[in-house]
Amino acid sequence: MGKSRDGKFVPPKGKPSGAGKEEGLGMRKTLDGEDLSKQLERDEEITEKYTSGEDELAPNVHLRHPNRNTEKGHDYRREKKNDENNKNNNEILSQHSSPTLVEELPGVLSKTILAELAAFESDICISLYLPTHKFGEEVNEHADAILFKNQIQQARQLLNDKNIDELRIQRTLQPASDLLKDDAFWAEQQKGLAIFMADGFFKYVKLPIAFSEELYINHSFYLTPLVPAMSNDEKFYLLVISKKHAKFYKADAFGMEEIKIPELPYGMSDVVHFEEKDDQNLFRTGGRGGTGGANFHGAGGGEPDEKTHIAMYFDEVDEVLMKAVLATEKAPLMLAAVDYLVPIYKSVAKYKHIADDAITGNHDHDDVNALYRTARERMVRYFHEGRKKALEQFYNNSATELTSTIPEDVIPAAFYSRISRLFVQKLKDDAFWAEQQKGLAIFMADGFFKYVKLPIAFSEELYINHSFYLTPLVPAMSNDEKFYLLVISKKHAKFYKADAFGMEEIKIPELPYGMSDVVHFEEKDDQNLFRTGGRGGTGGANFHGAGGGEPDEKTHIAMYFDEVDEVLMKAVLATEKAPLMLAAVDYLVPIYKSVAKYKHIADDAITGNHDHDDVNALYRTARERMVRYFHEGRKKALEQFYNNSATELTSTIPEDVIPAAFYSRISRLFVQKDEHIWGKFDEAENKLELHATKFEGDECLLDKAVIKTILNGGEVFLLGKGQMPDTSKLAALMRY
Repeated sequence: MGKSRDGKFVPPKGKPSGAGKEEGLGMRKTLDGEDLSKQLERDEEITEKYTSGEDELAPNVHLRHPNRNTEKGHDYRREKKNDENNKNNNEILSQHSSPTLVEELPGVLSKTILAELAAFESDICISLYLPTHKFGEEVNEHADAILFKNQIQQARQLLNDKNIDELRIQRTLQPASDLLKDDAFWAEQQKGLAIFMADGFFKYVKLPIAFSEELYINHSFYLTPLVPAMSNDEKFYLLVISKKHAKFYKADAFGMEEIKIPELPYGMSDVVHFEEKDDQNLFRTGGRGGTGGANFHGAGGGEPDEKTHIAMYFDEVDEVLMKAVLATEKAPLMLAAVDYLVPIYKSVAKYKHIADDAITGNHDHDDVNALYRTARERMVRYFHEGRKKALEQFYNNSATELTSTIPEDVIPAAFYSRISRLFVQKLKDDAFWAEQQKGLAIFMADGFFKYVKLPIAFSEELYINHSFYLTPLVPAMSNDEKFYLLVISKKHAKFYKADAFGMEEIKIPELPYGMSDVVHFEEKDDQNLFRTGGRGGTGGANFHGAGGGEPDEKTHIAMYFDEVDEVLMKAVLATEKAPLMLAAVDYLVPIYKSVAKYKHIADDAITGNHDHDDVNALYRTARERMVRYFHEGRKKALEQFYNNSATELTSTIPEDVIPAAFYSRISRLFVQKDEHIWGKFDEAENKLELHATKFEGDECLLDKAVIKTILNGGEVFLLGKGQMPDTSKLAALMRY
């Protein structure tokens, strides 16, 4: 503060630095109402003491730098430590640890990989085995991912029970949580998935083996279920062959798939062709697998020898297979053919590992899975030869010290590399477990044991109470999702029956193989004639003249389709109303519909040539197209519910719905899948008691409502959470 010329203090311009501050913070009170002269004298004393001139500090006054550190001595390290302690585990995990490398192991495991997994040890080693699915409803509804999520939650709980640090649990399970969100991963599964987790370690393998669901936590990984994938010497080939077809498959212990070879002849007509030349009956050889040249052979005035033609055709097939696949192979080749064709093929084949046994009969249109099962059963002596020899060696040495069945001897011997061959017991009834469907339901009590195999993939559930839990069986009680599929072209016709669980071919002997079975061309008196009548007809030959021109192909196709429709009507469709879907080249679809007497042909069709498509792929495509037919009943039931939602005929309140089910009032019941409502209901007293969790003596009242509704003639619909009215666990449309 400066002085004026007359010695008075003059404050600097601008707002005083103490303006607006509370008193008691070092600022002097304002001078109003006080003795100004005394205070001004004190101010002059202070000025004289600390200044040597106008606005100049006295030499004895130390001035601090304006940019000095005003917080010197503050403990930032302690503050930083406290801040870090306040962060959540996810932030710490991302800042202070590198992500675990996720590695997929090959489907055929080597001894090196097994040794690596076996050598890994930690106080937390998690082994998880899951059954998974390549396709079907389970993939669409993310059943495998849901099962995986449940197992991860169980693993987390088990680790918590072991008092493992939460941060370490999070770090160990983080790769699994990330994998759970990977939709592409879950869409590309095989039959089984094995996962091995530890802190900083995560490996998985997809395998064509359907594992039993298992979670194992120890200081090392559990590896026994992987043994079948270690080596596979059960490979074999299957050739399905007839005069009209040839298909080649590769198979092993896990399944069978077709090997498509472009050069492989479709049938004998692709190799041997008949022509007329200079009044001679000639046949020409050379087809898809040959060089393309035409070789003419005369047969005189007689009929060419059919066996010779078949041998030429089979020789061509063998040559193609040798070039494409078999030249370096020693795996057995099994034949599926009419019995008289088998020795002809063996007589010309250069491949020397053809199985003695064969699947006799015509199998051109057999289901691939059924063929595989039959072939694998026939090949059992090849597969088990090594096991048979090992067991013989064991029994031959059973009286010596070289064998043992005592765990106290065998287990240490395994650790000390003394074991040459180890035999381990599997589940007691191998045949039972080898012939499963998608789901298994078992009901047990004292003196009571019943089970059912179903084409429904259940969620895993164990229920113990004074009655059985039956709601998951509802989809198997009625099935209005039936439909038919006709795969048809000018050369093939196959007929299938399908439902919500799968599809199978219906073999009808009278069904034409193709147009050539119905419409035949001949020459008679210098006229081009076509003759109708084939497998499905009466056997009579009807000749039609086409003049000097080419017969109309559309007319011939219509005749062929009319014959197919007539056979299907007689054999199956006459009393049916299920939709029939067509799989055919697009221009054929309207021709078939124009002649068909069956009036329930689906508007949609699977266009293109599907003669050689995989049956499972065809089923998936057809089922997706038929969804509007399948859900029509459910759609109408929900519409009826919503139309009555403002009346007393509907309810989503358990206290209303559960008693109504017991007293036969429910017409349609909608239930959320995989849910429970716990409590007790006294039917005689009409007394209901509900609990949020299961108490002693409780039962699932939702299950009871389902069973009562069905037994009383009502309909039950199992729905996903998002499909339920008002997102409730149950909803009902009442009769009254």
